[in-house]
Amino acid sequence: MVRKWILAVVVLALLAGTVCAWTLVPWRGWVSAVHMDKALEAAKKKSCPIVFLYAEKEAHLVEEKRRMSLARVWMKLTGLQGMVKVLVYTSRRPPATFEQVAGQVQEPDLTTPRMYFATPELKILGFVLYGAHKKTGNSVALHARKTMIWINESRAEMTKAKEAAEEGRFGTALKTYQRIQAEDKKKAVRTHITWNVVLTENDFDSFYFPEIAGKIEELNEMAEARLQKA
Repeated sequence: MVRKWILAVVVLALLAGTVCAWTLVPWRGWVSAVHMDKALEAAKKKSCPIVFLYAEKEAHLVEEKRRMSLARVWMKLTGLQGMVKVLVYTSRRPPATFEQVAGQVQEPDLTTPRMYFATPELKILGFVLYGAHKKTGNSVALHARKTMIWINESRAEMTKAKEAAEEGRFGTALKTYQRIQAEDKKKAVRTHITWNVVLTENDFDSFYFPEIAGKIEELNEMAEARLQKA
């Protein structure tokens, strides 16, 4: 009789844990993927990283609730301050914007939650695997932030390099392009390390500025044309 009573209590407890679902809602400063277009527009306006948290909307079982707890911890990471933050639910078809970012990652583990960082142009800036400590999340966020700052600064420098080339100062322009290209490779390697993919600088021409190789070639052609006229 006692055993039956204990068994009944256990069954009821399990049923209660299944019925009592947890729901993951956007934390302060976060929006759901329904507002993806506005989020992307805001990231472009601020010229800041956009972060996507890919997680389950509801949790019933113990393991699901554990994963949801991790998602909630990630939403509150201090390193995300100033970024545009979007919560994407696994229960719905992901927006094309999110799929474009996630498709750049060679994922060793598909368990959720997962977190992606990207530029407003949707170039990957970092990735956080399920189970990562919040220290890791903040570290990747810092890399994403620094890389975005570097991208913005490099764009301004490339504009000046173009002006220098038009004025005939080819050496100045070339040095700027080469320096940005070298740093681009380093940033790309650091970004890819975040998801345990072993790559080196030799695996990239340019990651964030793929057009820079063409600019260097164009610059060399301009310099050659000037020499022929001399």
